[in-house]
Amino acid sequence: MKLKPIIIAILEELHMENKFVSLKFLINKLDKYKPSPRTLQSILKELIECNRVIVQGSASTTEYAINDVISNYRRFEFIYVVKDNEIAGILFKLSDRYRFYYDNEFLINKSKPIPSLDLQILPFDFNNIPAVFEENIPEGINREILETTSRTADEFQILTMLEDNIGDLSFTKTREIVKNKSSNPPYLSSLNEILGSNPKINVLKDLVVDIEDEILFPDGYDISKLEIKKAHGISGFQYKKLVNIDTDNKKIV
Repeated sequence: MKLKPIIIAILEELHMENKFVSLKFLINKLDKYKPSPRTLQSILKELIECNRVIVQGSASTTEYAINDVISNYRRFEFIYVVKDNEIAGILFKLSDRYRFYYDNEFLINKSKPIPSLDLQILPFDFNNIPAVFEENIPEGINREILETTSRTADEFQILTMLEDNIGDLSFTKTREIVKNKSSNPPYLSSLNEILGSNPKINVLKDLVVDIEDEILFPDGYDISKLEIKKAHGISGFQYKKLVNIDTDNKKIV
C-alpha cells in the first residue's frame, strides 16, 4: 500500500491513544481527510494484514489499536536497525528469509528512508541480508578477526557487534539507543550528491595488480591475536597493505 497521509494519520492517532478505539472515534479524529466508514475500514484491514494494527470485537463493537510488529514474530531472532539515532525498523531472521519492517514511529515521524528501502507499511523480504546493511560488515582479515573473536560467522549476529558503521546506520538487540556522537559520513548513499555532474574518479584506472597471492593472503597467522585496525575510508574500514605504484609499467606491486 502506498504510504498516503491518511495512513500516517491513522497510525499516529492509534499510537497516541495506545488503547483500543472505535471506528467512530477514528472518523472524528480524521475529520480533515473526510474518510467514509467503508474507506477507513478498508485501510484498517490492510494495516491489520501488515501486522501494524490489531482488532477486537465484531460488527458494531469492533475496536482497533496500534500493534507491536514483534508480537507476531517472537519465536524468531530480530535486531533493531537504527538510522541517525532513531529506531528505523526491525530486521527479522525467519526460517527461510530475512524480513524488514519499518517501525511505526519512524513512519509517523516521516523520517528519511534507508537508501534503497522506500517508506512503506508492507515488510521487505530478502534471501540474504540486504546490501545496505551488509555493507557495514568489514572485509578481508578484519572480518576474519571479528568472526574469530566473536566466535560466530553469522552476519546477522555480527551486525550488532560492529563499532564502525557506514553512514548513519547501526544495529542493536534492544530499543535502547546509544547515540552516535561522531558517525562516518554516508558517502556511499550520497555519492551522486557529492560528485554532482562530475565523473567518478578512478585513480587506479588501467593499472594491474601484480602481487602474489602468498603476499596478499599470508598463511600461518593466528588471527585471534590480532586486532582490527580502524583505517577509515570511503567504505568504512578495511585491511590495508602498503604497495608501490609503477606508473611507467602501469602496475601495482
